[in-house]
Amino acid sequence: MTDSELREIYNSIILPEAESILNENSGLLLVNNAFELLSFEYAALHDYYSKKYMHPNSDGLDTHKEISTILISLLKVKILKTISSDYYGENSSKHAFNETLAFRTGCGILNSIIKCDYEENKELSKEEINYSLKELDDKGLRLPKTTYQKYDQNTITEFYYTSREGSYNFLALADKFFWIEYFNKKIIKDGYLNQQKGE
Repeated sequence: MTDSELREIYNSIILPEAESILNENSGLLLVNNAFELLSFEYAALHDYYSKKYMHPNSDGLDTHKEISTILISLLKVKILKTISSDYYGENSSKHAFNETLAFRTGCGILNSIIKCDYEENKELSKEEINYSLKELDDKGLRLPKTTYQKYDQNTITEFYYTSREGSYNFLALADKFFWIEYFNKKIIKDGYLNQQKGE
């Protein structure tokens, strides 16, 4: 991913999500040079992960590994800062602002990717493509149901403790977003087939 592509993601997804979190919570600020800090971290991680996990002749990181790299960069850089207290202070996991930003960013990127996949798909009928895009527009990205807390809350808590311990599982994070994509495409496909059957 080029720096200009990362900047486009920053401007269209990361920054709006950060501003939403800032509006929801007092006592927060966006750090100076947030994009530059993110870009620097991303470039270093991208180089490292490409060498460690990809074949030398590959085209680079696949989609879900790109998402993982961006999210780990956000978790490490922490572009949202608390004004008055220690980020990892008592009860701070309830306010996992950067982890919330990372999760929302991942979902935003994945939503855009799924839409592009449908728009560029030559095998589906135009009717199915239109149905699929409308489902994403109307319902957004859907997350699996869990028995304890919501899926997003579980993931944000996981991100929080991962960040606190400085132990980032790059492949597990990429896999998480692979399965979220699969889950959404299956729901949409099933909905379309049921509609065709008149259910």
